[in-house]
Amino acid sequence: MSVTGFSKVMVCLDGSPASEVALPAALRLVAHGGTLILFRVTDLLPPNYLPEGTDKESLWASQLGPVEKYLDTVKAGIEGDDLTVATQIGTGATHEVIVDFATQEAVEAIVMSTHARTGFKQLWLGSVATDVVKASPIPVMLVHPQCGEGNSAGNQ
Repeated sequence: MSVTGFSKVMVCLDGSPASEVALPAALRLVAHGGTLILFRVTDLLPPNYLPEGTDKESLWASQLGPVEKYLDTVKAGIEGDDLTVATQIGTGATHEVIVDFATQEAVEAIVMSTHARTGFKQLWLGSVATDVVKASPIPVMLVHPQCGEGNSAGNQ
């Protein structure tokens, strides 16, 4: 039996090298001719925290600029003839935005790195990866940042 891969895979990035460890696993999951979505959630300053008269659109554009540049840089490093690479930025509660986007866009698999927090640190800080796994109706593959390519753990 041959495995052809998924036609649409989403990899979640946060701008850190640890999150990019998930890229090789995501690339292995995408079928030839498929689409890989590079997804990043960012926090924009909420309107109620801005002083009166602030040009909100310019401020948000300045906040999104570095995120777009980061995603474009990652995209340029992995584009190929047999793969479509798209970028998308979400804003809001991270795990909810990830799950909502993946569901709305009919993504077939979500791939993300963990930050390898355990015990008290995870309880105190929470875990976006844990929350995504719990909330997602879509299969989620978690990649441990210290394992690197080839040593990933899958979850749903």
